[in-house]
Amino acid sequence: MKLKFGFLFVAVCFCSMSYAQLSTRENTTSVFKTGSRPLKGSYGLYIGPSLREIDEMIKSDEFDAWGLPLINIKYYNSDNIEWRLGLQFNGKSSSLSGATDATTPVDVVSKESNSFNRISVGGAYHFSPKNLLDVYTGAYIPFGWDTYHSEQTIGTNSIVKSKFAPVIGVGAYIGLQAFIADLPISLGLEYGLSGIARMGKQYKTVETSGTTIQTYYTKDKSGSGDTYSKLSIGDSSFGTDVRITFSYYFNK
Repeated sequence: MKLKFGFLFVAVCFCSMSYAQLSTRENTTSVFKTGSRPLKGSYGLYIGPSLREIDEMIKSDEFDAWGLPLINIKYYNSDNIEWRLGLQFNGKSSSLSGATDATTPVDVVSKESNSFNRISVGGAYHFSPKNLLDVYTGAYIPFGWDTYHSEQTIGTNSIVKSKFAPVIGVGAYIGLQAFIADLPISLGLEYGLSGIARMGKQYKTVETSGTTIQTYYTKDKSGSGDTYSKLSIGDSSFGTDVRITFSYYFNK
């Protein structure tokens, strides 16, 4: 029993000393030798799509071979102010050409392409450039467009389908990041609100048969279901968002 009280006494003393050190701690003005703490003029590369961005890529109507945003750049305009730019451009295309196997061959041409394009611009304010654990708040505006285009031509008959869907959103967040040892890298967590609106999701179809041209709109590229002489489709979503970031910092 005495031994247990002894351990308890030591633990209480240790906690008291730790609390005193934390409560009286002063910020240091030093930085790591490798420059892990970004200051004015520093650049950074980072990855970390948010849950909403990942969900949007997965649910994209056209793009089924997507990846993480290819380019994400940070720049520290001052010790406290950081600017961000994110770019993501993905696309694919296919084509076919030939002739029918008949007494009188007819030329056949088929082309299809689509793209998923996103740009994100934003900034963040870091409350203190001296603490090892960096706390900040920021906002960003994502925007872009999705496209689809297909052509099927058999002789003088053709079907052309197309879509151009603009996308725009807004987000705000609070975050923190911890710098790892003496390395110029950090791990961070950001939590906030974001929303995005998608417009122009309808498909336009132009059918040409000889000299006859017919134009109509559909809800999907298959053309199944109802057709419309005019159609406009859009949707939007808004809610909480979270992302885990990994950053690497460097100077010119």
